[in-house]
Amino acid sequence: MAVFEHRTQDLDRIPIFMSGAPVTGLFHQAWVDEVADENLPDESVKIIPGVGDMTLQTWLGAESAHVSIPAVCNYPYSEIKPGDKHYKPGARRTVDVSGRIMEQSTMHGVPYSWHVGPYFDTWEAREAFLAEHGEFWDDRFAPGEEHVKRFKDQWRALEEDGSFFPMGGAWIIWEAIFEGVGPLAFARMSRKEPAKLDRILEQNAMPIIRSLSMQLETGLVNVVSFPDDLGQKDRPLLSVQHYDRFMKPILVQYANLCHKHGAKLMMHSCGFIEPLVPSFIDAGLDALQALEATANIDHARLRKATKDELILVGGMDSSLVLTFGTPDDVVSEVKKKYQDMIWNPDDTCYIAGPTHDILDCSVKNVEVFRDSMRKYGTYENGKPLALHGSVAR
Repeated sequence: MAVFEHRTQDLDRIPIFMSGAPVTGLFHQAWVDEVADENLPDESVKIIPGVGDMTLQTWLGAESAHVSIPAVCNYPYSEIKPGDKHYKPGARRTVDVSGRIMEQSTMHGVPYSWHVGPYFDTWEAREAFLAEHGEFWDDRFAPGEEHVKRFKDQWRALEEDGSFFPMGGAWIIWEAIFEGVGPLAFARMSRKEPAKLDRILEQNAMPIIRSLSMQLETGLVNVVSFPDDLGQKDRPLLSVQHYDRFMKPILVQYANLCHKHGAKLMMHSCGFIEPLVPSFIDAGLDALQALEATANIDHARLRKATKDELILVGGMDSSLVLTFGTPDDVVSEVKKKYQDMIWNPDDTCYIAGPTHDILDCSVKNVEVFRDSMRKYGTYENGKPLALHGSVAR
């Protein structure tokens, strides 16, 4: 909270926000074999009642954990059957409430589900699906008191343990359109039927805002984090004009709701999203996570442009450096990102961490990464060690 509240003169070290390490990744499999074997000492095991096994997150150096209330409950997800144009022989495909076709497969021998296309590629397809399965924003699919109780119990368990900073969670805005409606239908509706696109966005947002309100009304939440990938390599997935017209109003609702309850809002977005950042700031976003180096985001340029108006989170390259680099490369990456993204020692406006999940990285590189973030983010003589010998802004 010291970073979010612009009082980092109180810190002894810049905090760390780690992404996950999915079981589908080669890192997770190597970590289980090399670290979490029968020789792992009992004091290294972290299990929080009601939350689960946090041993890996602790080893990674994670300092936050997400707790949320589901936006939609008990919705009858539909399996695509023969005769449907999206049916694929020999594959199991389902459709979620956003209209995303998910195909069940495997990755590195582990079960895995992957988005393969939009089911709501026409207005008629979406209307027919909702008529058959129900309107997912309806109260009958809403979370209830049991979900609120579980949320509170998990939150308090994290607070009592004291190892992780709890964050609330919300869900996607643009990704639901990009993956469920598809870019062609989005482009068509944005030009010819914008009212229909507005209606889809409003309906998608309704259960998310309902869930977010339930979390905030507990009085426990200081920060809400949500994902919404908006970029590809070198450019955003949609223009600033279209983002401002269709997506930004939903972000404004998220931000206003959080700020009404005294909470901050952080968004994760992969890809090159620099042109959209002024819109994020204007909408009230407090922090932006990912900052994908391999999508050609220039971190020093972004810091200079945003000044102290936006907390930057992550940005350390997990795609190339952490996956293919040497330990020395990893140390250099950490030091450079501290230098590029810290605003000044008294108001860093920065939280360290990788751009993405830890996937196919070596255990050694991730260990060096964790230790380097701790070392070079530590304050000595009034500023982080990474800034010693450099000129602060």
